[in-house]
Amino acid sequence: MSFTETRCNIIALGDVQLRLVPENLTDYEPHAETKKIIEKVWKAVQMEKGYNLYNDELFSLVGFNVINRDGIEIQGKFVEYKDFIAHRNRPELNLDIKPVAVSGLTTFKENNTEYVILAKRAQDITEYPNHIELVPSGSISPKCIEVNGTVNYKAQLLLELYEETGISSEYVREIMGFCCIFDINSNVYDVGCKITLDINRNLITQKMSGLKEYQLPIFLAVNQLESYIKSNFSLIVPTSVALVQAYLQYENTALI
Repeated sequence: MSFTETRCNIIALGDVQLRLVPENLTDYEPHAETKKIIEKVWKAVQMEKGYNLYNDELFSLVGFNVINRDGIEIQGKFVEYKDFIAHRNRPELNLDIKPVAVSGLTTFKENNTEYVILAKRAQDITEYPNHIELVPSGSISPKCIEVNGTVNYKAQLLLELYEETGISSEYVREIMGFCCIFDINSNVYDVGCKITLDINRNLITQKMSGLKEYQLPIFLAVNQLESYIKSNFSLIVPTSVALVQAYLQYENTALI
């Protein structure tokens, strides 16, 4: 199964683990002159955005290992968001920042049919206004680091789910990582997870009503995903297209 050409590559199918690389094993520390350029770019972008842009930390890929034929471990470090902005605006700085985000393919069952939740983005959003995407998604916070260095990205996904849909963790039955994809244009890696809910569509619609980021949700039966994506390809966020493709491949592989 394949869709029209996407700008995302599927890096791995199966379980995904994230691990923090100790600081002494990374060489990430911009030189003094580079720091000046970073600050200059950051201030310029802040002015452009009306200062509605805040510095934070994001998880950046250092490397990855295939831990077995059914999974992958991603090693990374946390870098400042302003460094990523400078990296994106001034690639000649060679900051080598490769953000790792987390995205969900959220499902629920009704009348013995499994449905996926999609939503149409608001028209005043900077990236992909009025486009359709899977929910939720977001960057990974340092708060997700556990004592052993493991990054608990599923905890981040629960937070994103609540912030984007109003659905709290009490309705979540399971979160399962199933892939890692790479967006070629934005240079961002995404950990794809299936979120299984115990909830009905009426309650989902109620919780998502009035949200600023999205219009009302779209409920699509899993067996209609492939045809829907093909028919609406240009209207769907590329990462969501790749996640659906990876999920269907993962499910087909699991049946073999």
